[in-house]
Amino acid sequence: MKQILSTYKILPVLIAPLLFSPIPPTWGNCDTKVTLHDRDKITIDMASISDDGLIGEGSGVKSIDYEFCISATPSALAEVQRIDPTVQCSRSRGRIGCQANQYLCIGSTYQKNWRNVLYQLASLDYVKQIAPSWAD
Repeated sequence: MKQILSTYKILPVLIAPLLFSPIPPTWGNCDTKVTLHDRDKITIDMASISDDGLIGEGSGVKSIDYEFCISATPSALAEVQRIDPTVQCSRSRGRIGCQANQYLCIGSTYQKNWRNVLYQLASLDYVKQIAPSWAD
């Protein structure tokens, strides 16, 4: 009985590190490790998007555009353009509400490894949210 009780005392010590370690993404094939905090930055329903980056069926398939804000610095701009070749950035608020000292960046899921791209963008400290971008 003492052995069983001592096992239960050590269990929380063994489990605690697992709660705070990076977890692998759960959607599709992706090489990027992402934390729960980073994953929560992405407010797009990624489960409904195919591996090709498209939603819909038949002739109604389309890609999803997404937007996020970055610091208006050359280094931040170069970093997101290196990660996401589809991204276009400008000085605009967008629906996401970028500030005067930020660029609005818009990218598309219609690219190779789009999940990996989104996870890499979400892992950047200066990216606070990645949301769907709806054209007017």
